Amino acid sequence: MKLKKSILVGITALTFGMGFSAINISTQTTVQASAHRARVVRGIRVYHWIWGNSFATSRLGKSIYLHPGKIIHIAPFYHMGKDGYMLHVNGHGSKLYYARTNSSSWFKY
Repeated sequence: MKLKKSILVGITALTFGMGFSAINISTQTTVQASAHRARVVRGIRVYHWIWGNSFATSRLGKSIYLHPGKIIHIAPFYHMGKDGYMLHVNGHGSKLYYARTNSSSWFKY
């Protein structure tokens, strides 16, 4: 009986782990697929987004300052009390950045 419980607990843990990974991958893919090309019109500080095991454990890393005229790929982001914009900045590889504002006055499509 103990062996059955151990196997059941292991399978359950594995299932939950795969579910959290799928959430992170699908959200990142969605952000990339729905991003629009835009130009920064007012300077803003954005933060490198470091993915965790879930949105509750993810965090922000180092920041960069975007000057007017910089080209970005941007998508609105709303999840679990975090809102703002997710963006890819040209010249910064595949890093995902996060603008901690829901105002759209700092960029133009």
